Amino acid sequence: PIYNRFFPFYLHRGDPDRAINYLTQEIQNLCQRFEEFVGQGPTQDELLNAIEEEEAADVLLAQLHASRSRLAWTDYEFYKIMRSREFLPLGDFMVLARRTLDQQCTNAQHGMALVLFGIVPEPMETLNLISELGGYVAADDFASCGRRVYLPGESNDPFRRMAERLLGAAPDWNKGSPIKDRLDYLSSMAEDSAARGVIFYGINFCEPELFDLPELRNGLQVRGIPSVKIEMDLNDALTNQVSMRIETFLEMLS
Repeated sequence: PIYNRFFPFYLHRGDPDRAINYLTQEIQNLCQRFEEFVGQGPTQDELLNAIEEEEAADVLLAQLHASRSRLAWTDYEFYKIMRSREFLPLGDFMVLARRTLDQQCTNAQHGMALVLFGIVPEPMETLNLISELGGYVAADDFASCGRRVYLPGESNDPFRRMAERLLGAAPDWNKGSPIKDRLDYLSSMAEDSAARGVIFYGINFCEPELFDLPELRNGLQVRGIPSVKIEMDLNDALTNQVSMRIETFLEMLS
């Protein structure tokens, strides 16, 4: 039965010099299994063209991230646009992204700059709370947003090109990135965006994301970057407890 079919896909661990060849082979193996299952597959040229179209959309996604301080949108509105990359057809997203980028202005964002870290900004009402308290999201390391930006690859081999894109993205526990790499990345993000602090926006029981938090928070503290951890469930509304933790944190930063 179809529901009994599954195709394992293993990300690299360890030696970064061997990662590109290993990941290229894994992607090629996965594609071959899909082709065997459905009975057909794209040509190399068709696959490369599709990758280049996705790269063009991701370039716009990266431009949106880089332009956030010049966009006259609330954080809630901005992340609705960013997250549309998850579900909109490619062409529709690109139209929306270009239209948004055309509306840039000077110094649109005001208030206390913050960095958000986590899987997904849910519930998104938290973003409205941050705005009401005088803060704004200057940068993020959400798996569904900032960590979702993949830069264009260079190879003409479509499988290697996809591997280049995955390996060129932000450090991530999914890829087995060392904690030091993640700490350096977060620190640079906070410094580049002039953020006053970091909010670790956790999902309850998301163990892989939570394992690194103590070391990441301690490392940021040593570097003079304060942080706070909040945890919620995807289906929960914003709670008073979480609201109080965020409000207390922003009061401490002010």
